[in-house]
Amino acid sequence: MEANEHPAADEGGRGPSDRRERIKTRVVDEGFVRIEQLADEFGVTPMTIRRDLDYLQAKGWLRKVRGGATAQPSTAFHGDVRHRTQAMVAQKSMLARAALTFVKPGQSIVIDDSTSALALVGLLPQRAPLTVITNFVPVTQLLAGSAGIDLISLGGLYYPAYDAFLGIRTVD
Repeated sequence: MEANEHPAADEGGRGPSDRRERIKTRVVDEGFVRIEQLADEFGVTPMTIRRDLDYLQAKGWLRKVRGGATAQPSTAFHGDVRHRTQAMVAQKSMLARAALTFVKPGQSIVIDDSTSALALVGLLPQRAPLTVITNFVPVTQLLAGSAGIDLISLGGLYYPAYDAFLGIRTVD
């Protein structure tokens, strides 16, 4: 096996996790990628790219199709959580400040996996005491240990593209 065929490193010396991250970004940005193109670009064999696509498909990032991969419809439309968090930051901040006027101490509120709602989370301690219910991992990370916030995290099947727990188990 030649060095560039080994799945541990591409011709730039980067490992599989870096390559997979770059493949994932390409699929989300472009909607479709070809195996042969990716193999040439990364200096690895098509089999290595197929294994990368298998891995990313198992994680819910894309769907393998003949000759390549496509973005999952919801991922292509919405983008992954990192992309969504960085989009339209000023508008989300304005919405968050407006939404905060509707939050009263003592209320229970539900925050889903919306990055627009995520902008509100940092402001919530101003309205404590509150109960916050969420399926969105970043919300739990931001509010964990916040004084006056009772935090309820919903379980279910974890979707890395959304950094959230989704599906029937979450709803139940």
